Amino acid sequence: MRKKHCSLKKELTLYALTGIFTTAVNLIVYFECLKFIPPAASNVCGWFCCTLFAYMTSSRLVFGAGGNEFSKKLKQCASFFAVRFVSGFMETVAVYIFIQKMNLNDLAVKLASGVFVVIFNYLFSKVMIFKKS
Repeated sequence: MRKKHCSLKKELTLYALTGIFTTAVNLIVYFECLKFIPPAASNVCGWFCCTLFAYMTSSRLVFGAGGNEFSKKLKQCASFFAVRFVSGFMETVAVYIFIQKMNLNDLAVKLASGVFVVIFNYLFSKVMIFKKS
């Protein structure tokens, strides 16, 4: 039981750390793109970059999805992007409504929606995408 607790604690700590860097990638890309395109489009650019970064870090560092079997990796990657597409779509809708339509603060909306997205993504990654056999 103690070993399982330590393993979960390590996993959550790594997920939090990679999540911080993933959020940083998202925010940097979002705010840079915002100089040229509207908020919802900037959010899509940020989503793509941070999702790619998150897959690379989560698959290896957090969930230890080792192995070199191409079909397994492809399935994991496709599932990861599918779940992230759903959460990214929800975040983009929030950005459109709360920033573009209601003129709320960009950073506040991005951070608030980010909390929901992190929890949603962790649960789906843990239970569906990188589940231990």
